[in-house]
Amino acid sequence: FVHRLLALAGVALIVWALPRLARRCGVASVSALWLGAANPLLLFHLVAGIHNEALMLGLMLAGVELSLRAVHPADESVSRLRLAGWLAAGTALIALSSMIKVPSLLALGFVGMALARKWGATFRAVILAAVILGVGTGVVIVAVSWGSGLGFGWTKTLGTATEVRSWMSIPTLLGMGTGLGGVLLGLGDHTTAVLSITRPIAALVAAFITVRMLLAVLTGRIHPVGALGVSLGAIVLLFPVVQPWYLLWAVIPLAAWATRPVFRIPTIAFSSVVGMILMPNGSEYQPFIIVQASIATIVVVGLIIV
Repeated sequence: FVHRLLALAGVALIVWALPRLARRCGVASVSALWLGAANPLLLFHLVAGIHNEALMLGLMLAGVELSLRAVHPADESVSRLRLAGWLAAGTALIALSSMIKVPSLLALGFVGMALARKWGATFRAVILAAVILGVGTGVVIVAVSWGSGLGFGWTKTLGTATEVRSWMSIPTLLGMGTGLGGVLLGLGDHTTAVLSITRPIAALVAAFITVRMLLAVLTGRIHPVGALGVSLGAIVLLFPVVQPWYLLWAVIPLAAWATRPVFRIPTIAFSSVVGMILMPNGSEYQPFIIVQASIATIVVVGLIIV
């Protein structure tokens, strides 16, 4: 229960950053909060399931908001020192989020492209932005790794998720479906061999989409927040393993940018259904969770009545 306080801290950061990012994208703050922060997947899985995506997303979004303050300040008379402070703070928060889940480091790429566009959208501007953000990120990661006394052992576990076979992952689903077809046809189980083909292809497609979004931000065709959401969505769907709450990597940033029903309606439906049919811990049904839920309900309702 104490561990859930970290998840709630992440939710607080999401609630702080989401309406501010929505205003930058011309989206209603209430709409963004309703779809992002009040999403059943966030409440039932990130908080109840104690998944560290809550803190990752909170740090990432807060970092993006602070960084964009430096790129697009509301008041042009703000001093350069304050702008540099916002950029440094935003970079540090995104770097911290990447030490929870590495894909959030992608946010720095879009911040860098927005910064490079402000400086003229030249190749030199891109390199300069990359160096500045890269150095800042490196300093934070080294400081945390050494300062905590834990070192860099966490880097050895980055590929652990690929050992799981998830039906929500497109390349994994294709590989498992092909392997099952081979078994039914009497050709043998070649699932592992097929996965070794589908997963690299999916990674290349995700990389292509990400690069396309980065260039779109550089040329000003798309807002950095929207491009970040689209890229994370591609990475999640084409990742070797997908858990239900992974979809929040894309849903929450997109809640601050996407307003069309073609995105919002399927997102609402999927979040509502998956948030209810799958257990918060990602595993099978366990009776003790119902007991805990009942106790929590009685306590919360009792407090409200009092």
